[in-house]
Amino acid sequence: MPEDLSQFSMAELFRLEAETQLAVISEGLMAIESGADAARTLEALMRAAHSIKGAARVVNIDPAVEIAHVMEDVFVQAQQRPESLSRERIDLMLKGVDLLHVIAFEVNPPPTPESITTFVAECTHPSNEIANAAPIAALPVSAALPINDLNSRSFRVDSDNLDRLVALAGETRVVLNRTDKFFREAIGLRGLQHALGSTLQHLDQLAEHHPGLTESVTHLRQQLDHAESETAGLANRLEEYSFQASSLGNRLYTQALGCRMRPFSGCAAALRRLTRDLSHTLGKPCQVEIRSETTDVDRDTLEKLESGLTHLIRNALDHGIETPEQRQVAGKAREALIIVEAVHVSGRLVVRLMDDGRGINAETIRQEIVQRGLISEAAAQNLAPAEVLEFLFLPGFSLAQKVTEISGRGVGLDAVRVMARSLHGSVRILANERGGTTVELSLPTSQSLARCLLVEIGGVPCALPLARVEGVFQVAEADLDSTEGRQHCEWNGHRLGLVNAAQVLELEDQSGFSDPLSVLVLAEAGQRFGVVVSAFLGEQELLMQPIDSELGKMRDVSAAALLDDGTPVIILDDEDFLLSIRSLAGGGNLRPSQTTPVISNSAQRVLVVDDSLTVRELERKLLVARGYEVVTAVDGEDGWNTLRENRFDLIITDVDMPRLDGIGLVERIRANPRLRDLPVVIVSYKDRPEDRQRGMEAGADYYLAKSSFHSDELARMVEELIGKAVVS
Repeated sequence: MPEDLSQFSMAELFRLEAETQLAVISEGLMAIESGADAARTLEALMRAAHSIKGAARVVNIDPAVEIAHVMEDVFVQAQQRPESLSRERIDLMLKGVDLLHVIAFEVNPPPTPESITTFVAECTHPSNEIANAAPIAALPVSAALPINDLNSRSFRVDSDNLDRLVALAGETRVVLNRTDKFFREAIGLRGLQHALGSTLQHLDQLAEHHPGLTESVTHLRQQLDHAESETAGLANRLEEYSFQASSLGNRLYTQALGCRMRPFSGCAAALRRLTRDLSHTLGKPCQVEIRSETTDVDRDTLEKLESGLTHLIRNALDHGIETPEQRQVAGKAREALIIVEAVHVSGRLVVRLMDDGRGINAETIRQEIVQRGLISEAAAQNLAPAEVLEFLFLPGFSLAQKVTEISGRGVGLDAVRVMARSLHGSVRILANERGGTTVELSLPTSQSLARCLLVEIGGVPCALPLARVEGVFQVAEADLDSTEGRQHCEWNGHRLGLVNAAQVLELEDQSGFSDPLSVLVLAEAGQRFGVVVSAFLGEQELLMQPIDSELGKMRDVSAAALLDDGTPVIILDDEDFLLSIRSLAGGGNLRPSQTTPVISNSAQRVLVVDDSLTVRELERKLLVARGYEVVTAVDGEDGWNTLRENRFDLIITDVDMPRLDGIGLVERIRANPRLRDLPVVIVSYKDRPEDRQRGMEAGADYYLAKSSFHSDELARMVEELIGKAVVS
């Protein structure tokens, strides 16, 4: 069937053509530079340049026509005189690829007419340096450009249409899998078939003892024989239909998901080009070897993965790989090697980037983090090498002696971790004892499909991606320990703090938990949390349906899905969920997980928000002495996070604070449906009439100046707003 391109405009068709043909030229030039069969590859390059020229002429993009034309001439000349294609000449052709990419995809800023004229002149009348340059050295011949792969049949589909197709296939699978219900009914029909058979035996016995009923019994037996045959046939047909429908739904779903997958080779060309250009700039000869190019990767994952791998290659070349002279002294080959491989391991996509450079000295990093005051020297000495390497991912952390255009600002590895987390994955650095460094990314195989642990939280079915779940277990309530109101238990030799999942999600679960408690272990960067859920519901592969964008970002929720029986389930955002857990644990307001409902007779709770330690402690002691329960926060942002995670009867806040000031905090409170009625008292050094008016207009109930601060006045305000403290 011919490819239907009617949905694309002529400009879009030109971009599609340019994308394909520029990849051919870029890959072919680097293949020739590495020693590939020049004759066969140059033929493909000439055709690619000719195709771009023709397509550009159709859409009247004259600069692209001019550039592609002179590039085609260069390739024709190289076919006649292979020695003319020197390394400098290849650099010039790759510059032409970049110019055509900018023109085709309208990248800003566009190339100037002068730059195009200069490029054409260099191609037509090469400088003496280029003309007299030595040809590419005869290296061992590598695989030629895969011409057949470039001519493989493909079909372009709009990404939104593809996503809708996958979603519909998932819904179809759910509906068809529910035909199991009919299969169960077929099983019931088989039972009816056996009952009919038993009835026939009784009729035969009745005819033997009452010969006068023989004719009637024979007629009835014929009818029952027919019913038995029909029942058996219906049962067989239902069983066959159920199997075929379920199989069809699963195959349709698998094929639709396969349309989202692209081979890892999709980013190989860009990585080879980056390595080539950067190694020339730094004077560090380096080859990049892309392994497992046929490994399938989700389309959305591949787009983000290419950016992360770019950062890693830049880091490896600038920091890890030595100069040729240093490598020679160390007994290494002058040309370095970077290996990038992608494999599927236990349902995950694992991408490793390995270099044979000098490696990473953990002790140097240990000294650096102490010098920067990130951690005490005593604590630094207790860190394992793997924990020390984690500091390299901190924003702004770099061991570079100077900042260059390539690296040195401590942004690269931080960006890689952000990328990995956005894909619900993780990244770690492995320092090799014999030199070299390995960076390993572990990502979900698909961004639309996830293997999840199904649990019940507060009566609501929820799912968590298995990548974050380190283990599940059950523990008797009698085996729990409690320290300062926090529950702990032992798990695999670790002391594990417990968190009530219903409290994290702000779900009211009055039914308590069954004994033993069901606990799942979440891990991140060496830190573990035990999350107590109502029940484990099993494990299943789910098609993630995005939440409608009009609802905004829902805290702790990433997507939704349907189970095989059609039951809707919430898929938790593991990053958000862990952040909420850390915030709740840090605030010291954890609710215990008990098998019986908790009835609270606690005192009224007050939140004090002030960036001054002295004022904060003064107000806390004053209110605690009068029987109130007090929690403190160091600024407006900290106060807002604490409010989101806990219940309070009153808030006392300063105005001038970092990150979020008191006025902004009050405005957020009044805009929140759950918190808008919370009484608020502002205590500030600002006591001008306009300051008071601003605070009251934001929604404060009282405005008290610190300059005239008096403990009795504050206590009176608190009692007026929430009453005297209740002593339980």
